[in-house]
Amino acid sequence: MSSFHIGNTFVNNPTSTVTSHLWIVISNPFDNPEQIAIVNLTSWRDKAVQLNDTSCIVEVGDHEFVRKKSYISYRDARIVFVKEMQGLMHNGLICFRVDCSDEFFDKILDGAENSRFLPLEVRKVLEQQELI
Repeated sequence: MSSFHIGNTFVNNPTSTVTSHLWIVISNPFDNPEQIAIVNLTSWRDKAVQLNDTSCIVEVGDHEFVRKKSYISYRDARIVFVKEMQGLMHNGLICFRVDCSDEFFDKILDGAENSRFLPLEVRKVLEQQELI
């Protein structure tokens, strides 16, 4: 059984090639216990507005991790193997944060449904699970 569930959030440790982000599990691991779909939260860029995905703008108060205007980066959504994620957790490279509220999670799924940046493989998983 997966240690991840829908609406979980976690933060990755920064590395030389990856910055730290809040990631959210947006698929149901009970429907596919080997793989999950995840998206991340990215800071809003006033000086590069064209790079922001406006499908799900996140404000302070949407989640305790949020300290400034941000957005869900659907272009960075991906399907990951639960075993790999468990290994990262075991090695201290990611750590869980507070789960999404139902309202915030619904906002994320609404954005996923409307984003033109959501990768097709992620969209298919969400559609198969009837989340969007």
